Amino acid sequence: MKTLITFIWTVAFYLPAILHAAIEVEPNNTFGTANSLVPDEAMSGQVASISDEDWFGFSVTSMTTIRVTFDSPENQSSSSVGYHTVQVRDGSGAVLASVDTGNDTVFHATAPSAGSYFIVVRDGPYAFQSTNQYTVTVTTQGSLPSTEIEPNNASADATSLSPAQTALGQIASESDQDWYSFSVGGAATATIVFDSPENQSSPSVTFHTIQVRDASGTIYSGVDTGEDKTFMVGLPVAGQYFIVVRDGPYAFLSTKQYSVTVTSTAPPAPTELQAIIYSAVEIDWNSQVGKTYVVEWSDNLSPASWLPLSPGIVGTGTDMGFLDSIRGNLRGFYRVQEY
Repeated sequence: MKTLITFIWTVAFYLPAILHAAIEVEPNNTFGTANSLVPDEAMSGQVASISDEDWFGFSVTSMTTIRVTFDSPENQSSSSVGYHTVQVRDGSGAVLASVDTGNDTVFHATAPSAGSYFIVVRDGPYAFQSTNQYTVTVTTQGSLPSTEIEPNNASADATSLSPAQTALGQIASESDQDWYSFSVGGAATATIVFDSPENQSSPSVTFHTIQVRDASGTIYSGVDTGEDKTFMVGLPVAGQYFIVVRDGPYAFLSTKQYSVTVTSTAPPAPTELQAIIYSAVEIDWNSQVGKTYVVEWSDNLSPASWLPLSPGIVGTGTDMGFLDSIRGNLRGFYRVQEY
């Protein structure tokens, strides 16, 4: 009798842990067979084959931020080891966010309106499949934090970015681009703060390319990076500008979530002699990937007279440009110095 009582106590103790997460009900590998997912409640599942997909559906009543917490059965922190692909899709099946991961991860997506949305879990790009059990949890968080609104692959669909506002985004594929728009009321210096999900200080390991463009598509600055990066760019006139984040030239894609922030400051007030801007000079050059370039100016070409006009600009392997305003009858010389 004593043995029987001990056995019953052991089962009762472990039973809540077994029932802690809901379990997927197969088949659920299509839009129409998706399992219902209750926000804030964990759902367990497993990808049984390379072709298997697990679909989980939920609804929101208004525009909101979706927070996805994925508890991976693996423990591979390398960006190149993605056992699972976890996606957020809207009611039409369009991908709003897509992350390849081999470990626990949290990412965000914006649901732009009320309706049905889906979490899709499938085999990732890594050569080996994981059939171990994962869990996924969805939480809706109102309108914070700010996240990109897909699709935002072009200037016409750019996600609006307010001054000093931080936006979260992620590059879902090699062809994906994230466009953010911001405006300045006059000539300004814009400071771009990019918080990378990676930590690769080697100049040859560049997971992301960040560019600043104007409405006509002119590239004012371009940076390739595999780590956090802050850089500045001069904007010559009032108007709308864009920050473009895309896959960098490194062989491996990073689908982890980054953040980007832009602030702008007006240039110093001109004196009377500097008040008239006659024209602007655009300096263009062919860049090499990983090289750093500084635009310099001199009034007499002597070795000690060269003054830097730009911060260090990291080459992208494409044509790059820098604009400088000419005030009054100032004369001088420009050069692009490679470091």
